[in-house]
Amino acid sequence: MAFLSTFSVVCMCILTIKEIKMNKLNVKLVLELKEAGLNRTEIAKSRHISRKDVNFIFKVANEKKISLASVANKSEDEIYWMFYPGRRIPAEQIYALPNYEWVHLELKKVGVTLKLLWEEYSAEEISKGNIPVKYTKFCNDYSDFINKCELVSHIEHKPGYECEVDWAGKTMYFNNGSKNIPVYLFVGTLPYSRYSYVEATLDMKQDTWLRCHVNMYAFFKGVPRRTICDNLKTGVIKHPHEGDVVLNEAYEALGYYYNTAILPARVRRPRDKATAEGVVGDITTSIIAKCRNMNFLSLAQLQDAVKVKLNEYNDTPFQKREGTRTSIWKEVEQLSLQNLPIVPYEIPERKLNVKVCPDSHIVFKNNHYSVSYRLRGEFVTVSATSTTVKIYFQNELIASHPRFADTDRNKYSTHKEDLPPELNKPRFDKQRLIDWASNTGPNTLKVVEKIFDSVSFEEQGYNSALSVLNLSSKYGKNLLERACSIALSRVSTPRYGQLNPIIKSLEGKSANNDLMPPQDKTQPSDSDVHLRGADYYKNLIESQQNNVNEGNSTLSDEEQLNG
Repeated sequence: MAFLSTFSVVCMCILTIKEIKMNKLNVKLVLELKEAGLNRTEIAKSRHISRKDVNFIFKVANEKKISLASVANKSEDEIYWMFYPGRRIPAEQIYALPNYEWVHLELKKVGVTLKLLWEEYSAEEISKGNIPVKYTKFCNDYSDFINKCELVSHIEHKPGYECEVDWAGKTMYFNNGSKNIPVYLFVGTLPYSRYSYVEATLDMKQDTWLRCHVNMYAFFKGVPRRTICDNLKTGVIKHPHEGDVVLNEAYEALGYYYNTAILPARVRRPRDKATAEGVVGDITTSIIAKCRNMNFLSLAQLQDAVKVKLNEYNDTPFQKREGTRTSIWKEVEQLSLQNLPIVPYEIPERKLNVKVCPDSHIVFKNNHYSVSYRLRGEFVTVSATSTTVKIYFQNELIASHPRFADTDRNKYSTHKEDLPPELNKPRFDKQRLIDWASNTGPNTLKVVEKIFDSVSFEEQGYNSALSVLNLSSKYGKNLLERACSIALSRVSTPRYGQLNPIIKSLEGKSANNDLMPPQDKTQPSDSDVHLRGADYYKNLIESQQNNVNEGNSTLSDEEQLNG
């Protein structure tokens, strides 16, 4: 029964509110149209108002002798209440208004939000048979209460809930022996304890900005739930007046890793990070000013001095509060921070505009990583850590691979699904490349075959084989064949990197093609040839006149390369 009674009260009040909202006509507009000479039917049709309502307004206006001129200076609401006085019900008579002093005190407690307080308030008022205000009015009225009571500067922060970060406006310097080098100060602070972190850096680039955050969380020995930053390009791409804030991709990834919400302060609203603004001023005095007469010869010296002054700043007792920044952080705030991840965040190495090769791979640090064959010829972005290589196309992740060591060369990480189907082969397939190599010479063919034997998928050998065969277009088949012969005696699987310097050396020595003897098909193998001495090179022309075979000439060239 009690529930039905409460439910009926709520329903009746809701109906009353709906009736007021639905029937609140623009009486002033009707009077203006009446004054303009429109009749009741014309007013009703043109303004989509029922004729009954128009008749009522005309009747009241005639009875109370209300004209447009008599109410010209009144608002629409005032005119409406003149015609419908019984419908003017104060909000206090409809809703059970919250106690915003209680709301203000409860918000100081850890984890308490306006949403939670509104839900608790609504449940309590409904249980009493009253109508609670909606969430929007609850928040707006609390904001009005704060502004009216001027409580903004007196709101206490919750321990471990947020930190504020910024760059100090002033710079420091060290002298490297020839000139003064500017040094920038990154500042991070926990508003509850005002425990602060300062780091001296050589620049304010994105990687430095991220690294300072990683070091700051380690210094705090925990992570707050929110990180409030300024609207710097290193962190925020776009912060529109309306709509979603767009964070820098790397900065957003750092927030995900540490489970902290990155919240840029509103544009031109320094009060959103008032603590950081205040600490920046304190740091200017406590660190920069106190170090102004010190001469630093390196960044390391300056950083050491900043750490000493920072510890003094954090250990200085408060003037209007018990304890120090360090003591309050140790006793209260550190316990409220989230735990640090086991492994610190690793700042990725980024490479832009990397072209996808015809073999559906990109090259990063001399190794190959596959992407979809549909992106051949497109440009992608590579983001790599010490363990993983991620590839993005138009800000979308398209591939992820384990990273090869930087000491590795020409290794392939290939996802089989990235390779093209048989009916959609690249421009050159293995057989065409083998045929091309065969037409060049047996040594070239042997090099190309070794390249394909060294890879897991046929497509992985396309680029390497093409780069070798293209040397014949630039230097000719004979020089390529000779270079392959020399390279095979030294390397198990020659590639472009070994062949190119050999063929350039051979080109320099054989500029006069007339000095080159015809190739002898009975050329001995490299292992059977006796190497000539220095006198041979002085009498090269005489030796050619005595019909020295091509094999000896080739081997002597190899000897000269070794020498």
